[in-house]
Amino acid sequence: MRNSYVGIIGQHGLESLYEENEHTVAFLQRRIERRQRIGDVCFWTVLDSRFAAVINMELANDCHAQALILLQTLADEIGRILPDSPESLSFVLAE
Repeated sequence: MRNSYVGIIGQHGLESLYEENEHTVAFLQRRIERRQRIGDVCFWTVLDSRFAAVINMELANDCHAQALILLQTLADEIGRILPDSPESLSFVLAE
């Protein structure tokens, strides 16, 4: 079954992948704003729950680059979640 997921991609690959619900997007946006690391991106994706389980196993084994490759290969859809604040948005557009 396909589900919607959200997560963070950082400089070493995929950092996290969570099933989307009413709290996860706000949680990830706050987390990324607090860290203020250049290049970190919040994203959403649609993928089969079996694929998400495999990707999360890669994350549990600290294989962040491999997890990102799997995500890019297996996702039906993937996109960036833009920040709400104008200051954050100008930073994203400057990339």
